[in-house]
Amino acid sequence: MVEIQNKLGEEMETFLADLTNAIKNKLASQVQTVQETLWAEQTRLNSLWWSEALYSPSLRCGYREIPPELAATIMAFDLLAEVSKPTPASVAHLLAETVNRLPGAGFDRKQGFRDWLLEICKTRDQFPQAVLKDLIPPPDEGRLSLRDAVVLALGKNPDVDAALRRTGISDDAELSLPVFSRALFRQEQAVRLAGGRA
Repeated sequence: MVEIQNKLGEEMETFLADLTNAIKNKLASQVQTVQETLWAEQTRLNSLWWSEALYSPSLRCGYREIPPELAATIMAFDLLAEVSKPTPASVAHLLAETVNRLPGAGFDRKQGFRDWLLEICKTRDQFPQAVLKDLIPPPDEGRLSLRDAVVLALGKNPDVDAALRRTGISDDAELSLPVFSRALFRQEQAVRLAGGRA
C-alpha cells in the first residue's frame, strides 16, 4: 500500500511539474504576443502622430519651416527615432507620402541625385548635431549606398562628386524627395540593425 501511495505521489508530482511548465510556456507565449501587438500598435500610433504633426522633434520646428531637401533628409531620421524595431513597409511609404505633402517636395518634382546631395551640403549646418553624432560612418573604400553618400554630404569636408562615383549612381539618375527620403529611411534602418543600434 505504501509503495502504491509513493508511486502515485511521484506521478502526481511529475504531472504537476509538467502542468506548471506547460502553463508557464503558454503564459510566456501569450505575453510575447501581447507585447508584439502593443509594439505594432505603438509603431502605428507614433508614425501617424508624427506624420500629422509635420513637426521635427530633433530640429524643434515644423518641416514646412525649413528647406525641403533638409526636411526630407531629417524626416527619415526623425521617423526612425519614433520607431524602435524593424518596421513594416507601410511605415516607409507613410514617410514618402508625408514628404510629398511639403511644399516643393512632391513626387512630381524630380532632380538629379547629385543636385540633392549639393542641396543637403548647403543645409548641413542646420542639421541636428545629436543626429549627426549617432550616424555610423560609411566605409572608407568600396561601393557606397545612397545613405552613405548622404552621410558623407553631411560631413565636415564633403566631396559630392567622389561620393557619387562610389555609389555607382549615374549623373542623369533623377528621383523625387519622397522616393529619396524613403530609400534613406530603409537604408539607415538597415545600418542601425546591422550595427546593433535598433
